[in-house]
Amino acid sequence: MDYLNTYQQYLITIGLQETTIRNKIKHLSYYLDYLKEKHVLVITSLEIKRYYDYIFQHKSHCKVITKNYYMATLKHFYDWLLELRYIDYHPFGNLRLVATDEKSKRIPIAETKVKSLYKSIETPSEKLLLIFGYGCGLRAKEMLVLQTVDIKFDKGVLIVKHGKNNQRRAIPLQPNHQQYLRSYILQNGLSKYHHFFEVTHTTLLRYFKEMQKRLGWLPPYFSLHHLRHSIASHLVDRGLTLELVQQFLGHSSLQTTEHYVTPSNTIELC
Repeated sequence: MDYLNTYQQYLITIGLQETTIRNKIKHLSYYLDYLKEKHVLVITSLEIKRYYDYIFQHKSHCKVITKNYYMATLKHFYDWLLELRYIDYHPFGNLRLVATDEKSKRIPIAETKVKSLYKSIETPSEKLLLIFGYGCGLRAKEMLVLQTVDIKFDKGVLIVKHGKNNQRRAIPLQPNHQQYLRSYILQNGLSKYHHFFEVTHTTLLRYFKEMQKRLGWLPPYFSLHHLRHSIASHLVDRGLTLELVQQFLGHSSLQTTEHYVTPSNTIELC
């Protein structure tokens, strides 16, 4: 059986971006070349570890995060084989990966801290900031252009008309968030094209910093973009697939989503 082509067709079927598919197939082809005569279905955890060591030896020019992407692709491939029962045992176990440079990634805000942020809300603007920044995972630029017409209460979604790279996406709204937004719009008599935030990016940052100060948190403070990283990580923790989180965030590449949500030192079986 041609597992590479069958897997590629699967990636197309689930709707991954062309660039993501191309990268995954490139990484997997590299692995299959490494195996030579060894059959892909009879690999052990020890052999996976040896392959990871091989990547570090032969991809020394690449960043650690790029080397880890090779392993993330391989894990997804074996997830697929296991789901279709081509294999009875997942060879990854709990493979320890080399940590990436912490400066290049944002650590998610703990869910207990997020709950504290919600409890600290003092103004409608702060409430909207958390609903859109954390609950919907919007970028700051997306929040600033968001209008009341973009909330589709009949469908229970928020529409991002012009995300990064001009991508459009629909984000499901939690029932309590829908209720708050409906009341907010009605109570303030807002028109269809009213912007929820008629402030600058700097002012949004100040709102979030003031909330953290109020809670007694110490510098360095979390940035607005930490909210987006945090909801992505928390959604994966709750069982959502990376592909669904990719759609939620509006990423063109699954690799970007993997960097948002995958712990830097462990790949664990789902």
